[in-house]
Amino acid sequence: MTYSMVIVLVLVVSAALLALMVVYLTHRRHLDLRQHAIQVQQLQKFPAAAFMNLSQPSELEYVRLQLAPSVFQQCRRKRARVLIAYVRLILRDTRVILQCADRAAASADASIAEPAHELMNLALQTRLNALKALCLLYLGIFFPSIDPSLASTVQGFHAAHDKSFALSARILR
Repeated sequence: MTYSMVIVLVLVVSAALLALMVVYLTHRRHLDLRQHAIQVQQLQKFPAAAFMNLSQPSELEYVRLQLAPSVFQQCRRKRARVLIAYVRLILRDTRVILQCADRAAASADASIAEPAHELMNLALQTRLNALKALCLLYLGIFFPSIDPSLASTVQGFHAAHDKSFALSARILR
């Protein structure tokens, strides 16, 4: 065998291995996308009515008028802890939504990739709002005068949840 034949043989074997790796990674990426879509389908609906009722300043004012100041402060701290738990749920679910949208955005199918990009933007904005709300809620435990506005976080999350559900249904078809 000549030196040039060895080089050609090595190049052919390398190309075949590279082609096999590309096929494997493409198939694996498709499976990952389906798994993420299934995870999105399994997300539970967020209890928005309870969350919004708990976060209404007018409801807090009513409680303040009904309770002694020390009891009201304890109630306010407990309320903040519950709201923190809700916001953490939003953060957890938006992480799942972002993972699915990230995988879907790389799809060759434009009917999947375009909504995935929109969903990523919406989920990122919602996640940023939730992180800001979480910081304000933690501060609100120590400084009661701080009261974060949580309506935009919940509305953004609902929109992201609905869009992610529709996108995952399209992926799973």
